[in-house]
Amino acid sequence: MTFPVYVSEAEAKRLKKVQAEAVRRQRTTAEIGKMKELLYELKPELKLMGKKMDQVEVLNRFLELYDELDHQLLMAERRKTELEILMSNNIEEEEVMRTPLSRKRKVDQFELSEHAAFSTTTYRAKKQKMSGFSIDSLLS
Repeated sequence: MTFPVYVSEAEAKRLKKVQAEAVRRQRTTAEIGKMKELLYELKPELKLMGKKMDQVEVLNRFLELYDELDHQLLMAERRKTELEILMSNNIEEEEVMRTPLSRKRKVDQFELSEHAAFSTTTYRAKKQKMSGFSIDSLLS
């Protein structure tokens, strides 16, 4: 049975960074394995073309592929970060819409569109009629 461990915010951030780095290394290792397989597949083809592929050429080709994959990984991580920021902004925007004033604005916009679709009188005219309304007028 494991018990929840409470850590400080700074420690949580550090752990997230460590986890992200571990995931990046794991992906990179997997990509290196894929590149090795590709190079082993490529080597017989080069021999068939009459070229002898020595270790330096293999290493250069490997480094080119590694740089390309590293760049793609970096771009994917940037895109992921951008999407996370957009998602957090969207969540903040939704939280803002939960405030009473925002809900009232939303209802007013809905009523405006509803009246525009089903009524011949404008929303502004109806709102002006209600602006002179008071409880005293009901009591008298």
